[in-house]
Amino acid sequence: MELGIYTFAETTPDPRTGRTISPQERLRDLLEEIARKHPRVMRDPAPTSRVKSLGDFGVNLELTTWLANLAEGESEVRSALFKQLLKAFRDEGIAIAYRRREAAPIPTSATEESDD
Repeated sequence: MELGIYTFAETTPDPRTGRTISPQERLRDLLEEIARKHPRVMRDPAPTSRVKSLGDFGVNLELTTWLANLAEGESEVRSALFKQLLKAFRDEGIAIAYRRREAAPIPTSATEESDD
């Protein structure tokens, strides 16, 4: 499962340790926590997340899980994990950073004539 780029509203200390963790650490913890809760995600080997690459607008993360009963397919698990991640991101104030695109008309001879 590959995830895109995210921004945080704020960073707060971990309530258990008092240590402030980096945004990447928090996201990795969140990914693994959500994956562990899914009934088809195996506990051993445990879900793992890692920095996959540096993108144009941020850091790309990857979540790896092992599924019980692969014959049932993976798409439902993938969909359920994405839905849970989106909900968790909203709850935590994490926004997905989308690439902005702008469209502008290109003048042509037809549009130049209509301006007269």
